Amino acid sequence: MKCRALEWKSIVWLVTVIAGVAPLMFTACGGGIVSPSTSATSPQAKGITITSIVPNSGPLSGGTVVTINGSNFASSTQSAPPAVSFGGTQATNVTVVSASQLSATVPAHAAGSVTVQLTTADGQSSMLAQAFTYTSATLTVSKVSPFSGPSAGGTTVTISGADFLSGVSVTFGGLPASSVNLTDSTTLVAVTPPHASGSADVTITNSDGTSASLSSGFTFHSINLLWNAPSTSTVTITGYNVYRGSSTAGPFGLMNGSTPVAVTSFSDLTVMGGTTYYYEVRSVDSTGTESAPAGPVSATTSP
Repeated sequence: MKCRALEWKSIVWLVTVIAGVAPLMFTACGGGIVSPSTSATSPQAKGITITSIVPNSGPLSGGTVVTINGSNFASSTQSAPPAVSFGGTQATNVTVVSASQLSATVPAHAAGSVTVQLTTADGQSSMLAQAFTYTSATLTVSKVSPFSGPSAGGTTVTISGADFLSGVSVTFGGLPASSVNLTDSTTLVAVTPPHASGSADVTITNSDGTSASLSSGFTFHSINLLWNAPSTSTVTITGYNVYRGSSTAGPFGLMNGSTPVAVTSFSDLTVMGGTTYYYEVRSVDSTGTESAPAGPVSATTSP
């Protein structure tokens, strides 16, 4: 029998039925409506993948703790963490941090770039070619930028070198950095601690105990002010206020907060290198009234 076109009202009726019940299939040739096949394919579990290794290089001796990023590292079908190998050699201390991240300790290996492979307990596997490079470089510190900052600390510096490992620590003149963030095996970012003025060695210590220093790698700056108390005064002087500006004309900002300085000296620990500052000092009496300023006097820090 030849197929015949369905009338418009029939099509509307069919759409209405389809909207109200389970999905249906129809054929104009048969003139009838049939149910779709009930057989279906169950969704397959997604396989694991590796997208990056951080850091992606380390020494021949191994020991670098790396973060492996990817997907589907953890599931109910996996009874143990994935096995991780670097160039065919098994890593240790493999820990699943999340479904998209795990950590591992890199094994020793010959120099060169190697494939990193993950294999799960249920047989899934993923590889990332040339994902980690073994280098024969030794730990070195070559540059600190910027190379100076205030004695108050808080300067964010970038330290360049070679063979930095995860867990690295940094000291400035023997004092630990306020924070350390490893970018890769050649770069890290640290924040300087408070330190007395003067140059300081910058020392990097790896998690394997090796260390390297850059002699006088960072200079801490401060400006020390001294003045004489008034030889005569008709009022009782209870202290002094110290002001700083960037030019002789000001404006000048109060440096010592709401409490006057009780002595005739003051250390400005917030100055930067290679900069000229201008200072004024005003005496304060028992009523809080300030005198006319003494100064301004200038002071310039070294680079």
